[in-house]
Amino acid sequence: MKKLLLIPALLLLITGCSETEPEITEFDYFYFDTSINVKIYDDAKDLDVEQIDSDIEELLVRLENTYSPSIEDSAINQVNDRKITEVDDEFISILNQSIKACDATNGQYDPSSGALIDLWSINNANHLPSDKEVKEALTNVGCDDVVINGNTITMPEGYRLDFGSSVKGFAGDKIEEILKNAGVENALINLGGNIQAVGNKYGKPFNIAIMKPEVENTLNENVAQMPIEDSALVTSGINQRFFIEDGKVYHHIIDAIKGEPADNGLASVTIVTDSGADADILSTMTFLMGLEDGYDYIMNTGGVEAIFITTDKKIYQTKDFNLTILDDTYTIEEM
Repeated sequence: MKKLLLIPALLLLITGCSETEPEITEFDYFYFDTSINVKIYDDAKDLDVEQIDSDIEELLVRLENTYSPSIEDSAINQVNDRKITEVDDEFISILNQSIKACDATNGQYDPSSGALIDLWSINNANHLPSDKEVKEALTNVGCDDVVINGNTITMPEGYRLDFGSSVKGFAGDKIEEILKNAGVENALINLGGNIQAVGNKYGKPFNIAIMKPEVENTLNENVAQMPIEDSALVTSGINQRFFIEDGKVYHHIIDAIKGEPADNGLASVTIVTDSGADADILSTMTFLMGLEDGYDYIMNTGGVEAIFITTDKKIYQTKDFNLTILDDTYTIEEM
C-alpha cells in the first residue's frame, strides 16, 4: 500500500531547511510489517514520479512474496517446508552472505535459526520458552548443515531459514538502485529505521537521529543525531522489539548458540557503510559479538564504521561521527 505526497522540505528532518522551501516527492508503503518512506529532494518535473512509485511498489511486493515468513507461500517458506529446493541467484546471494556472518560469529548469528526465532515469537505471541523447548529448537539450528549446490538448497528436516536481519537492508539497496536509474540524485529512504541516504539534502548532509536504546523509551526520544550522506545507517537495539515478563526484558536479537536473547551489556549497535544489506546484517552480527569483539571486527573491516551504546549509557565510536548528544545521561567514551 502506498501514498504519494508533496510536502515542504521544512517538515523533513531534525534540522535545516531551504530558504525557498522547495517541494519534495514522498512515497509511503507498508511491507515486511514495516512502514517504509522514500523522500526525493530533486525537482519532480525532471522525474517520472509515477514510474518510480510503480517500480518501488513492484519491488517491495516481490521481496515480501519471496522472503517474508508471514506469507504462507513465500519462497522462503516453501524452502523451509521442503516444497521447493531450487531458488534464484538473489536468494542464494542473500543466503551466502548470511552464512558468512554465521561463520564470523562462530554461530551466534545463524540464518538457519528460524525455528528458534519462531519459538520466541517476539512481538507476536511473545512466548517465554522453557529450557526444554530451547534445547529442542537448537537441534534444528546450524549453518554448517545448510548445503548450497548451485541454486539448490538442502538442509535437515526441522531447519528453517530466516532473513529477517538482512532483507530490509537489501530492499534499501534495491530502492536506491531504482532511484538512481530514474535519475534521482538526492533522496532519503527509511525502512522502519533502516536509513539509506542517496546524495544529500540541498548540498548539506542529512541529519539523522539515533533513538535512545531503552525499553522505557515509549516516547521514542533520541540519544544523538549525526550528519550522513551517500551512506546506509542501520541500528539494532534492545528497544526495537521486546517483551517483559517477571521484570526481565526479552528482546528480538537471539543468540543462536545460547538459544535466547543476547545479554552482553550492549543496548544498540549502529552501522554506517555504503550498503544497506551490509549495514543490516553487521548491526545484528556485532551486537551478538558484544562490545569488544564487535568493535574489533568493525575496526578490521574496511569501509564500515559503528557506534556501540551500552546499557550503562556509554557510547563508543569507531570514528568521530560528529555526534550531537541529546541526552546528557549518555557519555562518549574511548575504547
